[in-house]
Parts: sequence; structure tokens; C-alpha cells
Amino acid sequence: MKTATILISTYNKKEAIENCIKSVISVDYPEKKIFVVDNYSTDGSYEILEKYKNHIELHQYKSSLAVALNWAISQIESEYIAFTDADCVVDKNWLKELINGFDEENLIATAGYCGTPDGLNLFQTLIGLELEKRFKKLPLYISRAPTMNLCVKKIFANKVEFDDSIPYGIEVDYGYKLTKFGKMKYVPSAKILHYHRSSLKSYINQQSGYAKGGIKLVLKYKNIIKGDDISEPRMVIQIPLFIAIIFCLIGLIFNKIFLIPSILLSVVLLSIYILDIQEILKRNNNNFVPKIYYLLLFPLFLIRTISWFWGTLAGTLSLFKEVISKLCKR
Repeated sequence: MKTATILISTYNKKEAIENCIKSVISVDYPEKKIFVVDNYSTDGSYEILEKYKNHIELHQYKSSLAVALNWAISQIESEYIAFTDADCVVDKNWLKELINGFDEENLIATAGYCGTPDGLNLFQTLIGLELEKRFKKLPLYISRAPTMNLCVKKIFANKVEFDDSIPYGIEVDYGYKLTKFGKMKYVPSAKILHYHRSSLKSYINQQSGYAKGGIKLVLKYKNIIKGDDISEPRMVIQIPLFIAIIFCLIGLIFNKIFLIPSILLSVVLLSIYILDIQEILKRNNNNFVPKIYYLLLFPLFLIRTISWFWGTLAGTLSLFKEVISKLCKR
């Protein structure tokens, strides 16, 4: 049996970490190790992890997420590294399914399905509905996958590093660099459950952060502006569309000629939301969510779009400052 190490990097995840650790310990795969890196948590997470020291290899490492993951990978000797996050719970057969997915040549990684646990609040459930819709339509081979459900051959993990210069979206960059060496296969039977952001503030920070990091990713990978397997084209187009709406609304203050473009662009954005909700309804088999609640996806999508707008603006300004700073140092 092939050896595998489950890798988890965590910081201040007290509410979720114990369920995560219990689930990975229960994974049905005899040749597994569990490697946990704690970034000196201050909320009691480390004390919880210490209770499981007989089952896990526990380390504290003060650094960014990217640096911590790179260090952890350098310490692991197994044939495969399976990534998951501290706010996830993995299925008992999760690792077995990921490893069994390596059934053909030129495969460097496998990735699995990310679902939503029962018992979450309505806000988290709505987030999960949209995310699950995207995972339910992924093709067999994908260009990248989130590190909450990703398995990589160690020989290729040694060749690729997480980029610390990208504050958000390090897993996007990591996935693109990995798939330069071979194929990444999607294995939907390898399932995890992810505890999504539980408050509006944390969700806004997350989404604006993704957009902020996206500026550097666009400069590094030009084709990402068209979308990819995880971030659909309908998602990517919302940012320039919303920027155009903002400009038209500002122009409307000075001239009524901007009224019709404002309305037309808003209708296009609303149509994208409607298409997404229709697709979620079509693919969702969660009968515990009343259909009336799906209307709440409209404000959720708008909040997400606005968050992406502010993140894009912040990322552009940050990049501009970096360029100016470098020019001044010359």
C-alpha cells in the first residue's frame, strides 16, 4: 500500500479543529500519517491538538501559510501528500479514494468533492449551495483545486512551492504550477465537508481578499481572466461589469445619457445571478432547504460582487504602490 501523509496547517481554529482532527484520525487508510502545523494559535487550538499527540505529528511554526506549507512538505517523506483545512471534516474513505484516483500515467494530483455539513446557519448553507454547484459540474481533469481537498505525489510537491508573495489565492498559483508537470484528476467520491464563513464580515473579508490576490494572479497567468474550472467565466465577468455600472452611475450624476447603459448593465448582472440560481436549483438535491430561501442568494451574490470590486480596487492600489516603491529605490 502506498504511503500518504495528511497535511493540515492551522491558526486560531478552536471551534473547528477538533472535529477535523477526529475525522482524519478515523480515515480508513493504514499507511497514513497526520502532520499538523500550528502557527502559534492564541485561541486554545494548540491545547486541543496536544490531546491527540499520540495520533498526529504536531509542530508549531511561526510564518505565513505559504511558508508553513512549504516547510511541512520538506519534512514529509511519504509517497503522497493529502491536503485538507482545519475547518473541514473528511469522509472515512476520503484518502483511499484520492489515492485510488492515481490510476493512469501522467497524473500528478487528485482532488475531491467539497460539500457542506448539516446544521449550519442559513448564511453558511447559502454559501455552500453555490460552492457545491461548481463542484458538481467539474470535468474529469482540472487545472487546480483548493487545498481543502487535494492530494499530490510527493515527487511533484518537491518541485513546486507555495508563493508567499501572493497574500490570497496561493492555492490557485500552486495548482497552476503543479499542472505544468501533468494532469490533476477530479475524484468526486473523495468527499470532505467544509464549514463556510459564519458571519457577513468574515465572508466579505474572504471574498475581497480573493479579488485582491487575483490582481497578481492575472498578471502572472493571463488566461485566468477568462475563468477556469473552479472560478467560472460568469464569476470573473462580474467584476468588470460592476465597475462599468459604477462608472455609469457616477456619470448619471452629470448626464442622463448614462441612464440606459446603467439599466442595461444592471439587467445583465441580474441575469447572471438568475442563471446561477437556476443552475443551483437544478443541481441541488438538498431537500432541507426551502425553495423560498434561494431568493436570498440574490443579496448574497450582490454582496460577493461588491466585495470583489473592493478587493480588485485594493489589489490594484497595492500593486501600484509596490511599483512606485521599486521605482523610488532605483
